[in-house]
Amino acid sequence: MNDYYLLARESKKEFASASGRTPEAGSREPDAGHWENASELPFELHLVKLTVSKDGTAVSDDLKGLTNPWLDFLPNSPELPLMSNRLKEFITENLTGEEGLGWIRAKVNGPGGARNYYILKFESVPDVLDTESTVYEKNGQIMTPFFSLNKVHQLGIFHCPGPDSSSKITSALYVNEMVKRAIQKNRLTGMTFEKVNVTEQKFLL
Repeated sequence: MNDYYLLARESKKEFASASGRTPEAGSREPDAGHWENASELPFELHLVKLTVSKDGTAVSDDLKGLTNPWLDFLPNSPELPLMSNRLKEFITENLTGEEGLGWIRAKVNGPGGARNYYILKFESVPDVLDTESTVYEKNGQIMTPFFSLNKVHQLGIFHCPGPDSSSKITSALYVNEMVKRAIQKNRLTGMTFEKVNVTEQKFLL
């Protein structure tokens, strides 16, 4: 099982999203840089309904019409990897122990009260790329990543180095076949899987 996948948010015209914006903060999202080492998010999130049309995206506090606003992989305006407790458990059960993960608890307010969600974070940026095959833009940013099987074969989930190499939190997550099957078997919601490029190189001895 050498296939790996981008854990992508499911695309719909109407869906729930968690917003970190408050009347006090206005249109500005809280800064993530000051709390990535915390065990709990220092501000609360609130569910809103997003409706996408040709005229743009409309935001409403009225969640009527949504079959299930409490998605397991919950979209959110701070663009965090925000996961339900069920999704957190299934990922944790299928880790190898080499991933170096941590979790930040987040309170999300919505229909019926508040629920705990969890933000996945990494303790370090892993060396996962096949740098010879990866396609880069002129400014050095990654256009199309290629991952080395030799580097990712012991990882259940990982992320790709981004513009800020020190970042511990990213919404771009990649999973192996085992994690993908566990999520699909248990019908967790809010996500799709996009197969990514993995080069099969000889393992180093």
